[in-house]
Amino acid sequence: MSDGVITILVVDDHWLVRLGLTNLFGHLRHFAVVGEAATADGAIAAARAHSPDIVIMDVRLPGGSGIEACRQIRSDDSRTRVIMLTSFSDEEAVIAAILAGASGYLLKQSEPERLITAVETAAAGGSLLDPAVSDTVLHWMRGAAATNGHSSDRLSDQERKILPLIAEGKTNRQIAGELYLSEHTVKTYVSSLLKKLQLARRAEAAAYITRLQQMRAS
Repeated sequence: MSDGVITILVVDDHWLVRLGLTNLFGHLRHFAVVGEAATADGAIAAARAHSPDIVIMDVRLPGGSGIEACRQIRSDDSRTRVIMLTSFSDEEAVIAAILAGASGYLLKQSEPERLITAVETAAAGGSLLDPAVSDTVLHWMRGAAATNGHSSDRLSDQERKILPLIAEGKTNRQIAGELYLSEHTVKTYVSSLLKKLQLARRAEAAAYITRLQQMRAS
């Protein structure tokens, strides 16, 4: 943020949505819309060009997923926060967005005040989920974790280091940089630990480690 102004990149394939968001934040003194994009590739390019504090982005975009665009944007610059704004309360998309590094997941039916709060919260380093999806996601996470028990005993030392980083939403590239490994090596470890834990995707790994941490704390 510069001089207390939160800079925003708006990403949606419908021009009317972009116009509405631009008008909403353009009328508020502590926000500035610095760019727009209509595709996943356009979002990545615009984020690199403008280095916004916040990206407000649809999940479904032409030319690629908004979630993958989120992952790339966060990989390029972790200071940029991403809020996914969508019409669908898709449980799997919520988990995938969090793993990709999103700071929020809101439905387009949300009140403008909630979106404004979400942007302010994300800019301050926090996160916010729409109430319509949060309970469902928590229930799914508990169920997925309970199904897998204490299977983490099968993991190697390196896989044990990687698992919580997955839960934090870090990309393979970010994990590689943190553990001084190649990105290909991290990808291999991730595939291995998912197989050992009998999990189908990274989202389930995040659910597993979250539940494991809760059990150890209780």
